Amino acid sequence: MMLALSTMWWGEGDQPVEEWVQRTAALGFSAVELDYRRSPQTLARLRVALAAAGLEASSMHAPFPCPPGEAPLRQADLAAEDEGARRQAEALVARTLEEAAGWKTPVVVLHAGDIRSLASLSWKLKDVFREDSSSDGLEPLRKELRRRRAQEAPRRMAWIRRALARLVPRAQELGVTIALETRADYHDLPSLGEMGALLDEFWPAVGYWHDVGHAFRQEALGFCLQEEWLRRCAGRTLGMHLHDSAGLTDHLPPGRGEIPYARLAPLFPAQARRVLEVQTIHGAGEVQAGCSYLQALGVIG
Repeated sequence: MMLALSTMWWGEGDQPVEEWVQRTAALGFSAVELDYRRSPQTLARLRVALAAAGLEASSMHAPFPCPPGEAPLRQADLAAEDEGARRQAEALVARTLEEAAGWKTPVVVLHAGDIRSLASLSWKLKDVFREDSSSDGLEPLRKELRRRRAQEAPRRMAWIRRALARLVPRAQELGVTIALETRADYHDLPSLGEMGALLDEFWPAVGYWHDVGHAFRQEALGFCLQEEWLRRCAGRTLGMHLHDSAGLTDHLPPGRGEIPYARLAPLFPAQARRVLEVQTIHGAGEVQAGCSYLQALGVIG
């Protein structure tokens, strides 16, 4: 099972892309996931550097390339409250599909959206959790989040379904599959049940992308168990983001946190692409150690 490296590791600094490509190849990777931080100005050089190093782009994270302005991931929110923002988000995803076809990249990973009006309550839950993970104050917050989410989610899921219905025909023409990613917080979309409904409607044009750190956070905060995501979506899982988490801090090298990889590894679908997704603060030695840890558990070959 091949392991690709997300260009998240490259960060957003001034180091030339050619140097990052060389560092990636030196670690033994044969492929990368192009993340949403890559600027349009670097794409031509990046394409040349990857080809020279023999690295392929096995997946791409929307929006790609990085759009101008703040919060690029938020700009691709198909469930945004404002209709104009939704249209712009859909256009960014459509552009990513075109880019993926141009790069001969078969899968586009997508954060479908969230319920922005619930973000502050979700953040309050995390603040309480960080102070005391067994606090009696957690359950009332979870209950309120569930209540309000049940009211808000249906119309936003309808917006996501309509957007996907428009995006899927072009994706199929281009030979690109959309992969909806597990989200980290309870105000994010879709939930496990919502994911199942979307896959029932759009599979195989739309599949599932499992993020072990995001699912770990949901479980830690008292919502959905990670195993439930893996079992429910097993046959439709196109890929996985692999990293580790300590409390609510994620994107650590595997083996550096609390994610029970030994317990979860037997549930990882054999057909799913593996992508290591770690922050740029971790050095090459830490990345290599994370790869060795995954290999010892049979997660990668």
